[in-house]
Amino acid sequence: TRAIASDALLSSLILSNGTLAPVFDSSTSSYTASVDNTIASVTLTPTLIQGNAPIAINGNPVVSGSASDPVNLDVGDNLITIVVIAPDGTTTYTLKVTRAASTDAKLSSLIVSSGILTPSFDAGITSYTDSVENATTSITVTPTLNQANATVMVNGTTVNSGTTSGAINLAVGDNTITAVVTAQDGSTNKSYITTVTRAAATDTIAFNSLANATYGDPPITLSASSNNTDAGAKISYRSDNTSVVTVSGNMMTVVGAGTANITASQDATANFKTAPEVSQPVTVNKANLTITANDQSKL
Repeated sequence: TRAIASDALLSSLILSNGTLAPVFDSSTSSYTASVDNTIASVTLTPTLIQGNAPIAINGNPVVSGSASDPVNLDVGDNLITIVVIAPDGTTTYTLKVTRAASTDAKLSSLIVSSGILTPSFDAGITSYTDSVENATTSITVTPTLNQANATVMVNGTTVNSGTTSGAINLAVGDNTITAVVTAQDGSTNKSYITTVTRAAATDTIAFNSLANATYGDPPITLSASSNNTDAGAKISYRSDNTSVVTVSGNMMTVVGAGTANITASQDATANFKTAPEVSQPVTVNKANLTITANDQSKL
């Protein structure tokens, strides 16, 4: 076997980023190197042992001892060939440069369709709150990825970067919206959690004025109403003068002449706020006194 002439051999091969493995040796033709995802290109500087044989890197000529043009790197394996062509022989060196996948699992922005994120969005902050009125029954979010090859899911559904999610229904109270970003490497994750608080509905009581009563009248039914539609919602009543009228449930009982105020109230329920109280006065008149005399005879 004819030995390769030294004119066709390199004395060194320098990589701008990463480390050759194994250490360069003119008689070793295959190498590998690894670089971070942030390295999008590399240059190589080949130097001949002797002479001025032409050198080509991926088909592009390079002068011995000078850096090549940048060689762009895709994520994954990239094969680079270095060919030395001497009059009495050709030598080919190969270098496989592996560029790591991105580990960037950040959002560059997160926009809500209603309310305002608190605090203002920052890629390094992962917990937010938002408050909306009761009339807002759903919300959307628009997440934008910091690195284009990452993916994002909102409440378990994939959303394209920079596009609006589907409508997310809101119950009264706290609602959790989670945006999970998965980096290009498939294993690095980051979760952004937004708690959206939907306000309860305003509860309004309608309580009409009460007719005057007379001492001795039978119990009177109180009939206030409200817009609270929750199951179990109940209007309560109280009297501020129990020497005139007392209240049990929705029944008012006259116990004496005079005046009193009857107040209707309703506590907060799952979907409604506590109702403002409404009071109505009631006047109880004295009963008419009827005297009946029996006929008598004097003996």
